[in-house]
Amino acid sequence: MGIMKETFRILLSKNGKLIAGVTSISTIIVSISLIFYSWATSILNHDLHAKIKIILIQKGLNFTHLFPAIKQDVGLFLVCLFTFKLVAILLSGFTVTATTLASSAAYSRKSTFTFKELMLKVKTSIMRPIITVYYINLINMGLVLLGLCIFGTLVLLIEEKSTVKAIGILIGILVWAVGVYWSVMFQLAMTISVMEDELGVCGIEAIGKAWRLVKGKWIYGFVINLIFETVSTMAIIVFARMSSKLKLVVYQVIGAVIVMIMIWVVRMFIYIFYTVLYFQCMKIHGTKMVGLEQISEYAKIPSFEHLP
Repeated sequence: MGIMKETFRILLSKNGKLIAGVTSISTIIVSISLIFYSWATSILNHDLHAKIKIILIQKGLNFTHLFPAIKQDVGLFLVCLFTFKLVAILLSGFTVTATTLASSAAYSRKSTFTFKELMLKVKTSIMRPIITVYYINLINMGLVLLGLCIFGTLVLLIEEKSTVKAIGILIGILVWAVGVYWSVMFQLAMTISVMEDELGVCGIEAIGKAWRLVKGKWIYGFVINLIFETVSTMAIIVFARMSSKLKLVVYQVIGAVIVMIMIWVVRMFIYIFYTVLYFQCMKIHGTKMVGLEQISEYAKIPSFEHLP
C-alpha cells in the first residue's frame, strides 16, 4: 500500500529522527505526569477508603464530621484527574503538531527541519490542534455517557443479572466500535488543524472537513485505527490483570508507564500515517498544493469539457 510505504519512508528520513525525538520528550513528560497522578490518587484512595470503612463498620454513630474530609478527598481526586487530562491534551496537541509538520516536509521532499525550526513552527500552529483535541474529547465523552445512560436504563428495567451483564458487554463493544469508526475522522481532523492553520480550520469545522475529505480512503484509516485500538485495549487488559496480582503500587506504576510509552510510540506512527493520508485525500479531491508552508482549500478542479 502506497500510504504505508510513504509512512515508513518518512520514519527513516532525517525528519523521522526529529519526530522520534519529539515523541520521546512527550513520552517522558506524560510518564512523569502519570507517576505523580498515580502517587497522589493512591494516597487519596487509601484515605478515602479508610474513612468509608469507619462509617460502614461503626453503624449508628454520628459521622457528620467525616463528610467534609471525604468531600475534600473527592475534590482533590477530581483536580488530579483534570490536571492529568489537561497535560495529556496539551501533549497530544504538541505531538500531533510537531509530527505533522515534520512529516509534511519529509513527504514533500523539500526541506529538513532542525529542532529549533520545528519548535518555532509548532509555537505558531499548536493552538488550533489543541482546540480540535478538546472537541474530540467532548464528543468521545458524550458517546461514553450515552452508552452508560442506555445501560443504566436497561439495568432498571431488567432484573436478571446474566442478561444485564450480556447487554452491558454488547453496549461496551458497540460504543468501542463506533469510537474506532469515528476516530478516522478525528485523527484526520487533527492533521487538518495543523496543515490548514492559516485558514483558521479547527474544532467542529475541522471534524466536518475531515468527514468530507476522507471519503474513498476511510478503510485505510479504519484498519490502522482498529489495529491500534485492539493492541492498546489488549495491553490495558493485560496490565489490569497484572496490577490486580501486584500488591506494591510501585510495580503497578511501572507497568502503567510501560503501557503508556507503547501507546505514545504507536501514536507517533499514526500521526505520520494520517499526514500521508491527508495528502492522498487531497489528491483524490483534485487539490492543488501551494508550497510547503500552506495547503490550499480543497476543491474539485473544474472540467473544461463543456467550455466553448
